[in-house]
Amino acid sequence: MALRKEEYYYDPHEERKSMDKAKTSKQRITIEVSSELNDLIAAAAEEQKLSINQYLENVLGEIMPLHRMKQRDRKPINKEAVEKLRQFQAQLLQERDGEPFDDSVNLLREAREEREKELGL
Repeated sequence: MALRKEEYYYDPHEERKSMDKAKTSKQRITIEVSSELNDLIAAAAEEQKLSINQYLENVLGEIMPLHRMKQRDRKPINKEAVEKLRQFQAQLLQERDGEPFDDSVNLLREAREEREKELGL
């Protein structure tokens, strides 16, 4: 399995360069929104004395770093992680004297059927 540099290496200077470059070059995007949402956006922009374009750029600028952080927190699975999970599974089974956990789907189904009987459904 091939890994890209971005998947295992984070360089804040590269991110900064990318953000600086994005500030200097602009790209046009087109989106369709309901008239109600358009009115809300226009009112919010006017309230902040910004154009709709500036307002949306600010909003998206606040959201995207959060999205980028979430992506960075994801780590690809590797053999070591799989082995740790297997060890944890073995430890749980040992603590439960080899008895696996009950299937939660079946437990929920049984509880629902019981409740339906109580309600006369």
